[in-house]
Amino acid sequence: MNHEEEDRVASCWSATHAPLGPVAVKIECALGRGFTGIVIIGNAGQVCEDGKERAKAALERLGWSAPARKILISVSPGDLKIDQSHLDLCMAVLLAQITRDTPWSIDLSQWLLAAEIGLDGQLRPVSGIIGWAAAAKAAGLQGLVVAESNLQELNCLKRVSAELGGQGVDNLQCLGFSCLDEVLNWLETGVYEPKADAVESLPLVTSATDFDDMDLSEDLRLVAMVVAAGMHSVLLRGSPGTGKSMFARRISSILPKMGVLEHFEALRTHTANQRQVDSSILSGVPPFRAPHHFTSLSALLGSHHHPGELALASGGVLFLDELPEFRRDVLEGLREPLETGEIAVSRAAGAAIWPARVLFVSAANNCPCGWFASRRRTCQCPPSRMQAYRNRLSGPLQERIDIHINMNEPADQRASLLQAPISRKDQTRTMQQYVVRARERAGQRSGFTGVLHNRDIPAAKILDTFGLELAVAANMVEAVMPTYTSARSLVRCLRVARTLADVQDRDAVWTEDLKMAWKWHCLSAARERGEILPL
Repeated sequence: MNHEEEDRVASCWSATHAPLGPVAVKIECALGRGFTGIVIIGNAGQVCEDGKERAKAALERLGWSAPARKILISVSPGDLKIDQSHLDLCMAVLLAQITRDTPWSIDLSQWLLAAEIGLDGQLRPVSGIIGWAAAAKAAGLQGLVVAESNLQELNCLKRVSAELGGQGVDNLQCLGFSCLDEVLNWLETGVYEPKADAVESLPLVTSATDFDDMDLSEDLRLVAMVVAAGMHSVLLRGSPGTGKSMFARRISSILPKMGVLEHFEALRTHTANQRQVDSSILSGVPPFRAPHHFTSLSALLGSHHHPGELALASGGVLFLDELPEFRRDVLEGLREPLETGEIAVSRAAGAAIWPARVLFVSAANNCPCGWFASRRRTCQCPPSRMQAYRNRLSGPLQERIDIHINMNEPADQRASLLQAPISRKDQTRTMQQYVVRARERAGQRSGFTGVLHNRDIPAAKILDTFGLELAVAANMVEAVMPTYTSARSLVRCLRVARTLADVQDRDAVWTEDLKMAWKWHCLSAARERGEILPL
């Protein structure tokens, strides 16, 4: 090995997670003295160690031969743990460069590379690609080189970032390739020609289930529109077969598309969890997540690297069916996120803050057997078991749920099942129009309230949004709301009342709106079911 080969060092950029978020890391490659082989220097895990073999095998298929020398690959900063497969492309390109006699036409020091490589040389998508884009921008790099499958979400990110007006990645160059051979050809010639079918074209995504096949009463239709318009959390109670789950799973069908900020956060969150973001998220459709009641606390809240179900549902619906069957720590873990709209996850290895601005929808039976307060069957639960079941939902958690609805039993369930399927054509579209109009009203007040959704109106400003003189609004609240109502419950009822007026296209909140909001409170709903609660 001559001195020229000894002095040759190739480098490029990739990224990894850090305590304060994704950061760019420098990958260097050099020929050294010693035994023949490839050695990775740095805090690399087994996945990265395997990546050098994937990169070597892909290069050998293109006719590359490893030199009979020691090859050093350095990852810096060396104290950051890296255990993902997105370094494969970096290692392959650097191995090819270190054995070349002529430089590339492209300055690799200005590009961040992130893709997994198959043994056949195909580039595969990786998770966290939007975080890597933010890291590239923070490092002042020119752009990213990724697998073609990741290009669509990056283009979507750039479009949303431009709408936000300064998230910093809208002018970042993003190049997508399908195989390693294409990347090496681009480095050799400096010419990038995007494929015709690689141009972004998002499919039209609609909800698979909507309200057009459900016979809704006027009260339930109003509940659905209020919940969707104000993003108010709701708990549906009732006997088996009353349509709780059916109703809950259709609420997302009347939600408008996510706002720009919600869309940006959803892209950032979902790319940290998936190699390819779903087309519905790319299109701006609010997410719908329905974890099983065996879900653990860490799966719900997430970790410092990976978002949980709460974060993945941000901007959309989080549906928890059979709510009392969830573990107590999982239920209590909902309290702060429902109040603050974010999750602060702290672990010994790092910390992260994930968005949690969800429309929380839940359903529960009235008792373990399900037939308490039913007209069709008699409840067989002993009082002790009944009380233990009710105690699974703590008072503070119930107070953080804006709307509590008791689902009515159908008069003749067998007849409804044997009849032809119900068709309420355009019912969903009509309800969504009401929701959009109500949100437009709320949006007109956003300059004053500082929020887009009524559920987030600050307590100090809520009465000022009532469209009444402050004294008149205060007297109306005093006349309707019981004196034993807690401050949290009072504020949440006032927000619901404001949304009721918006859905009915009114500037002013009426007494009937306040009465309806109180009827939907957890205490009122419990007494309607026949539960005796202390004041």
